[in-house]
Amino acid sequence: MSEMILVTDANLIIGLYGSSGEYLLPAKEEDFLKAVDNAHAFLPRDEMENDPTKKQIIAYCVIEKGDCVFMTKRLKKQTETRLHDRHSIGVGGHINTSDIVDGINVVKEGLLRELNEEVFIDPDYDAEFLGIINDNSVSVSSVHAGACYKIILKKGDCAVKETEKMEGFWVKKTELKNYYDLMEGWSQIVFNSVYKQ
Repeated sequence: MSEMILVTDANLIIGLYGSSGEYLLPAKEEDFLKAVDNAHAFLPRDEMENDPTKKQIIAYCVIEKGDCVFMTKRLKKQTETRLHDRHSIGVGGHINTSDIVDGINVVKEGLLRELNEEVFIDPDYDAEFLGIINDNSVSVSSVHAGACYKIILKKGDCAVKETEKMEGFWVKKTELKNYYDLMEGWSQIVFNSVYKQ
């Protein structure tokens, strides 16, 4: 049975934040979470991959510590061959029915679950909402929207959990541009909006 994932109408994202281009769209966290909370459903993931009327909400975390950003490189043992050797400054994934917890926003609960599934991370951090990643330039991205957060690590370290599938390392913000051509599309969008000098 296909995973049941959080989706909202594409028109909601289009109506709030615009319809085209590759952007990290400015948005107030409270407004976005409320809008999704009021207009969402959990539908089969395999069906949603080809439904442009819906946007799958992805929790996407950029992790910082001091003057560095945590970067991952996807290895060839990952099942998604299109992403082999691609670099990313975001970790995260789909929000599903396991993230439904009374009294907690489902997007924020999904973000915490995905973060802790992907990496070992010291729990002493702040989370800052950066906006909505929207990319309608390619078919895969056009059915997704990223709730993008910056995780600001105060102490300790961060490391990937599935070391057979990816490797992780810290990169100085001033050196991120050297990895730009190797980055996945969403990471390029965040870089252009947040780190480009």
